Amino acid sequence: MTSVGVIPFRDVGTGETSVVLRADTDVRFWADFDGLYEPSYFVQYDVELVQGGRVVSTATCDPIVAHDRVRVCTMRGRFGGINKNHCRMRCRARVPTSGPTLVHATLKTCCLMRNAVVYSANLTIQQ
Repeated sequence: MTSVGVIPFRDVGTGETSVVLRADTDVRFWADFDGLYEPSYFVQYDVELVQGGRVVSTATCDPIVAHDRVRVCTMRGRFGGINKNHCRMRCRARVPTSGPTLVHATLKTCCLMRNAVVYSANLTIQQ
């Protein structure tokens, strides 16, 4: 798969980028996530793929799920509780028509005691 775009995040919030996607191939998402969190914390990207002004596909992606058979992750370091992960997430999407696509993403966090602290959380779009 080839990276076709990146949405940079420095904290929770929204971001977007325009890319050209093919209808015949899954769109995959990678996270470069640097933050302070515990395993019980909730962190997710809500992704919308927009073509012609309408949402044509969505995905919900979790950048901090523990390793499993599907995810490909590297833990680049843990310093003072700060986790630095580079992971292909378990989410994917498809567009119905090849062509220009707006990728709109929202990053949110939550947990029982306090929110995770996000230092950087770039979302990479691949196809």
